[in-house]
Amino acid sequence: MANGYHFDGEDYRAHSKPQKDWGMAVIDSLQLKGDESIIDLGCGDGVLSAELARRVPRGRVLGLDNSSSMIETARGNRAPNLDFRLQDLTHMDFSEEFDLAFSNAALHWIKDQDTFLLGLHRALKPGGCLRFNFAGDGNCPHIFRGMREAMSHPRFTSYFASFEWPWHMPSAGDYEIKLRAAGFRDIKVWMQDADRVFENAEEFSRFIASMGLVPLLEQVPEGRERAAFEKHAVTSILGHSHIDGGYFEVFRRINVKANR
Repeated sequence: MANGYHFDGEDYRAHSKPQKDWGMAVIDSLQLKGDESIIDLGCGDGVLSAELARRVPRGRVLGLDNSSSMIETARGNRAPNLDFRLQDLTHMDFSEEFDLAFSNAALHWIKDQDTFLLGLHRALKPGGCLRFNFAGDGNCPHIFRGMREAMSHPRFTSYFASFEWPWHMPSAGDYEIKLRAAGFRDIKVWMQDADRVFENAEEFSRFIASMGLVPLLEQVPEGRERAAFEKHAVTSILGHSHIDGGYFEVFRRINVKANR
């Protein structure tokens, strides 16, 4: 992913069940022959990359991520046909190497989608395909509302004076336009409702902290200030998300299929 945030691969592995659920559903929908060359874009902890490798025993899988901690964790998944590389996805230099580009819960971190998609088009073999699932327009309104409230609190607002919102969550129509401009064909883009109830505050808090809060926390000085901001943000998010029986969040996923 095209950012310099310091994610924790082990923390993500422990608190990313929603992402794994979405990714496994996409993998189960793939019609694989078993000899494909696959690139996993924003592979995270590598668990889904390893599952893809298991399903292509005569092929290979390369997982890419821009987080060194994620790649370190991912390399704990070992298979003869599986490899991982630290890589900014907007600076790929592959040429007609892959049959399939897979990505789950990652591409909303890429702001420069045009450059990314052009590089991906070059990376795929003629006739190769892509299959993505990532956050789209309308995603996580309760989380984002709580974040913005914490950022605007008088104690913390100065830390965010030059902060750029780190996510790009397009509509299905806007993303289809970008795919066509990059040269893809047979494009299908659709939105998926994947709303979720977290059973308790701890489960939801760990999910928020494992990825979503990282860009904000890095704006605040380490120590007492950062801890105070995290507590304020999480408390605000929990307040907006609480329902009888747990904590509810709206998840809007973009699903993408296309061919080169």
